[in-house]
Amino acid sequence: MGLDEVRKEIADEASRKAEEIFAQARDEADRIFDEMQRKIVEQRDAAKARTDALISTLERREISAAEFDARKMMLDTKKSLIDEAMSKARERIAKWDDRKRADVIKKLAAKAKQEIELAIIAANPKDKKHVKEQDFESADIIAGIIGRTKDGRVSVDYSVDEMLRSIRDKKLSDMGRIIF
Repeated sequence: MGLDEVRKEIADEASRKAEEIFAQARDEADRIFDEMQRKIVEQRDAAKARTDALISTLERREISAAEFDARKMMLDTKKSLIDEAMSKARERIAKWDDRKRADVIKKLAAKAKQEIELAIIAANPKDKKHVKEQDFESADIIAGIIGRTKDGRVSVDYSVDEMLRSIRDKKLSDMGRIIF
């Protein structure tokens, strides 16, 4: 074998090896490209799933907030109606005639006597003339009585103001449980 043949053989061998290396490099590049494509699809799908979950969460929050706001508006409306009803009740009670006021004082005093040793009745100044058996004290109430013992340690509040406040508080409490 001559030098030219050895050169040609070396060049052919180098060329073949270079082709093999390029083929391997192409295969590796194709494999890397396919892997990158797969990862891109996975990441895109994962990002879409996260986005969809986030959108769903935000929608649920918005719906919940809207429902809460609606319940709050309903509560505010009911509260306003209760306040209006209480105000009208106060107005009507303030207009009771003497006979009605005397009857209420008598019944509430009897109820208070069952609970305490009733010695003092605090009531609206209009009702002073209806208190006969006990000492009278003026009170800033619409109607009803606040009964006290002689020493003032024990009292019972049967004022219409307290009764209306109690009814209002109970209604508001019931509505609060419904809304929240």
